[in-house]
Amino acid sequence: MNKINAKDEFLSHIAGVEQYLMSARVIFTDSDVGSVEAKLLKGHSHDDLDVFLDKINDFKYYQSNVAQYITGTIWFEDGSHSTHEDFGNGIEKWVHHEKE
Repeated sequence: MNKINAKDEFLSHIAGVEQYLMSARVIFTDSDVGSVEAKLLKGHSHDDLDVFLDKINDFKYYQSNVAQYITGTIWFEDGSHSTHEDFGNGIEKWVHHEKE
């Protein structure tokens, strides 16, 4: 089983949503080292985005490993958002929610 890279997963998801990224918060939790948070604030610059992506590039995990997981929210300029969800069967992924 291959480890999932949080940066690759994030970029793949936002490309599929096809909306402008407004902000994001991603938390990687590992029972051995605790939690690490990465934030991308509204009005971010390209440099801010690079720093955010570099930070989440360090987050690598196995989907079925309960000791390591990703949580977070991505907000888009159209008012929609995505959350990183655990479906309890070894599947974790970003899920897009349309603006209500």
